[in-house]
Formats: sequence, structure tokens, C-alpha cells
Amino acid sequence: PVADVDIVLSTIEAALGDLISRSKVSRGSILGVGIGAPGPVDAAQRRNLLSINLGWRDVPFADHVERALGVPAVVDHNVRAMALAEARYGLGRDVGSLAFVYVRTGVGAGLVLGGQPYRGGTHGATEIGHLRVDPDGRQCACGSAGCLETVASETALAERVRTATSAEPTGTLATRLSAEPAPLDALVGSARAGDTSALEIIETAAGHLATGMANLVNLINPELIVVGGFASDAGDLLLDPLRSALRSRALPLLRDVQRVELTTFGSKGGVVGAAAVAL
Repeated sequence: PVADVDIVLSTIEAALGDLISRSKVSRGSILGVGIGAPGPVDAAQRRNLLSINLGWRDVPFADHVERALGVPAVVDHNVRAMALAEARYGLGRDVGSLAFVYVRTGVGAGLVLGGQPYRGGTHGATEIGHLRVDPDGRQCACGSAGCLETVASETALAERVRTATSAEPTGTLATRLSAEPAPLDALVGSARAGDTSALEIIETAAGHLATGMANLVNLINPELIVVGGFASDAGDLLLDPLRSALRSRALPLLRDVQRVELTTFGSKGGVVGAAAVAL
């Protein structure tokens, strides 16, 4: 596992306890605690059932927080929570349907349809990251192959950065990486400086994301798609080729009406989303 779940639970408990102490509010006045977890949750919104990238199964987040803090708690899929935040307080306040696509360790999606978070089907799972976009692609952590996550997640992007710098050890990207060891920071910085290798990596990822998002557009036709995570970090470097590629992949009737925007909340989307779930 990337993160030991017991350490994560104790960290959450300590952080919330510290926040409550510093805010000087009584616990009895707190309406609730919202928790955004990566992966499907149970129908009662108490447990994270499965987080493929973290190796978690059946983690009782709500029970733990309630026992530790004496405050009501509720759990939801982290990206569905971000979608709810945009629908309630952000770009989606005036639209009836919204999809949120989040690029980090994986590629997640959340839907708000008819003004309500979509939790239909088995555990309300909307796993856009595990749509197959490359039939001959590499093995994915989910057990399939060629999933969107294998070509468009931050992990995949960082690997492409390392491959490109090995091929061009004296190039702009390699030089920036040596001074700025975070691969994605080096990638974005190099792309902003006009480095062709960096721009190609981002544009290729945008094309793969557009392939996955076209499935959402053609099947569900959300009025608005909001993107966050690395997409928010990269800004127009990714957004412009993403919009262009999505337009070519969407049904002709939908091409001119589809909106794709960066998240309102930047890196705070998960926090605002968790609060929206609690409320």
C-alpha cells in the first residue's frame, strides 16, 4: 500500500482535533464531518470499500471519526464530492448536470445529475480511470490493461518525463528536472518555456483524457465538465488541447455546446467537496 490506513486514520483524527481546538467551537455545535475517499463507498456512506491505488479495502472512516471526536461523519467518493462542491458553490450552480474529472495518482470522475450526486449502480462507482483507451496498453493496477490511468495519470506522466530526460539528457526538460526534482513541476515549467518534449507529453495526455471523457459526453451528455488535479496545475497547457481533442471525439451535435473548465477551487476542491457532503 502507498499509505498505511491506520496511519491515515490517526492523522485525520489528530488534524481534526487540532482544527476543532484552534477554532474554539464546541463539538456539539459542529454539524458533521465530511470525508472524501478514493474509490467506491457503501450505501450508508460509512466506509471506503476499495481504493485500488492505495490497496485499501472496507475502511470504516465514519465509524473511526465518530468514535474519536464525537461528531457525526459521512463518507463519499472523493471526486463525486468535488463534483458536488462545484454544483453547489462553483461553476455548476446554474447547470443541471455536471461531471468532474480529477487527475492525480489515478483518474477519477464524479457526476451530479439533476442537481443530485449520482450514486446509482453498484456502489455508485464512476471509474473513468479504468475505461480502456489503449487496447495494446500496459497492465493496470485494477487487473485490466490499457486503462486511462496507465497513460494519463500523474504516475504515467512522471514516467514519461523520466523517459524523455533519459533520451535527451541535455534538453530543457532534463535540465529543469535536475534543478526541480518534482517531475510534474519540471514538466509544467518546461512546457511553459516552450520545450517541445514537455508540450508533447502534456498534449498526448490531453488526447487520452479526451478519449475517456468522450464516453461521458456521448453517453450522459453533461452540460459542464470540470477538471482538476494536474489539469488545474497545468492550466491552459492541458485545457486547450483537451478541448480540441474532445471536440473531435464527441458526437457532432454536442461538439459546439460542450463546456470544459478548470475547477473553481484549485487544490481546495477536496476540502470544499467534503464539506458539501457533510452538509
